[in-house]
Amino acid sequence: MTARAIRRLRQPSALRPTSAKAPPEVRDTHRAWCSLINIYRNWIFDTRRGTQDLSDAPVALAWVASFDSFYQDMGPRPQGLVLRRKDAALPHSPGNSYWGKQRVRGSKPRILLTHEGVTRSIPQWSAELGVSPSVLYGRFYRGKPAAEVLGLAAEVAA
Repeated sequence: MTARAIRRLRQPSALRPTSAKAPPEVRDTHRAWCSLINIYRNWIFDTRRGTQDLSDAPVALAWVASFDSFYQDMGPRPQGLVLRRKDAALPHSPGNSYWGKQRVRGSKPRILLTHEGVTRSIPQWSAELGVSPSVLYGRFYRGKPAAEVLGLAAEVAA
């Protein structure tokens, strides 16, 4: 695909998604499609890749060519959901994409610890015991048992 063809990727759509009269779900879906086009453009212009084999494209070429094709395959974007891939190793395509919840980055995974039949998350244990959550996470990731993570091992041994 030439640079000129890539510049013309955003061809007019029969749905007219950029029109002010377009329904909000069509405009939202068009924004998601534009994000895919940017992923594709970045992939094409990535100079570290050398020659591009279009079979390795991160987005289905039918979707790159037309918003109408994308809209027909995915339907309108539901409120509050984003385009996700079932398998991150495969490209965005009809069989590998779905509307799903956005991942929260930078948050700690929810880890549940059970001690003497009581199950709580690390932040809950932290509040109850008056210990910093980072201390508890550190103990947990070093592979200590729940009683030692919570600092209750000495009480159990006594």
